Amino acid sequence: MPTAPDTIHYINTFFARQPIFTRDQSVWGYQLLYRHRRESIQADYSDDDLATLSVIENALSSPQRRGAPGKKICIHFTQNTIMHDLPLTLPAENTIITIGEYIKFNEAYIASIRALKRKGYGVALDAYSGQEHAASLLDFVDVVFIDVLSKTPRQIMSIMDTAKYSVFGAKRVETQRHFDAINDLGFTYFHGFFFEEPTIVPGRKLTAGQVARLSLTRVLSSPEPDFEALSHVIETDVSLSYRLFTFVNSVHFGMKQTVSSIKRAVLLLGWDLVKAWLWLVVLTDLTPPGKTSELAYMALVRGRFLREMAFTMGANAHEAESWHLLGLFSMLEAMLDVPMETLVASLPVTNTIKDALTGSCGVMCDWLTMATCFESGDFDTLDRLAQQYGSPPLNMSEAYCRALGFIKDLTLPT
Repeated sequence: MPTAPDTIHYINTFFARQPIFTRDQSVWGYQLLYRHRRESIQADYSDDDLATLSVIENALSSPQRRGAPGKKICIHFTQNTIMHDLPLTLPAENTIITIGEYIKFNEAYIASIRALKRKGYGVALDAYSGQEHAASLLDFVDVVFIDVLSKTPRQIMSIMDTAKYSVFGAKRVETQRHFDAINDLGFTYFHGFFFEEPTIVPGRKLTAGQVARLSLTRVLSSPEPDFEALSHVIETDVSLSYRLFTFVNSVHFGMKQTVSSIKRAVLLLGWDLVKAWLWLVVLTDLTPPGKTSELAYMALVRGRFLREMAFTMGANAHEAESWHLLGLFSMLEAMLDVPMETLVASLPVTNTIKDALTGSCGVMCDWLTMATCFESGDFDTLDRLAQQYGSPPLNMSEAYCRALGFIKDLTLPT
């Protein structure tokens, strides 16, 4: 079996990472959409593709979580790759093998899936529609996903009745209203972009706490390191100080002694990491109860990806920071349910960034679209924009993978 190197140099693909939520909108896992060349319709993995899968898995899984239960990664494998045991390249405790009901099953295929299950892999049946020939799979799949887009509750319940006693996931839940309509039908998991849709309430204003957190972004927006200013901001906020000490003294960093000074904590973490952590604090604190924390992490990934791409395209530090801010602030409307046109007045950004955030056409708006393409798996648009701006797909995929890798271990005390 091929061995996948732990490096990003083999990435030759576009891939998308889409969250799968529980009923309370906490993240259960991620659906990984993968395409290794433009003409591919479905993944049929070569040695390089296996290397890519390993790299992406490394970007999604924290080191301290390997070997222990964590966020699941759901990946579609073809019948051929399953029968050749290629899922074994990924860790069993985190991997859900996704299969489709349209495949013509045979005994060897079923035996291969059962063998993988005995090794600890999960199995999900994707886009189940109640076809009779798929009934033989229901006794060993862990999750049955149903495509709920354009289906009425009655139609959905009819499909669910053909797979009684199964654990169900709803696929392609696109709006908050859609989520609310199917939330009581018996689904355990929900997959779609409903969580990104703002529910705009006319006249809604930011709370005093949200305004205070937005004011902190002015200090964080500087591309030049200023440890004194950053330390002072943290020292004057008891909540920030406590959370920073918890973060820096965590087992993850392997410090040999307890850190008891704010300035030393900031210096030990380094400018990039402490700023990223503070951005997570700001965005999480801005997010009201009932909204998923995935919004904050998605904003961080977008910002880091755009920053990485800016440097790849030859930008200086100030320009890269502008791209970074664009990604970070792009989720604020969904977080706060306040129109972006209102929010930009409080943001420490240039008019060019404000225009991009409010949907005005331009280069920055296009690059923000590229970031969202990695989330939705819109590879055709990604191809078109990459060609338009002369950005090699290899560079873009590596930048996105680096962004995921940088953000994955940022945590806040619960």
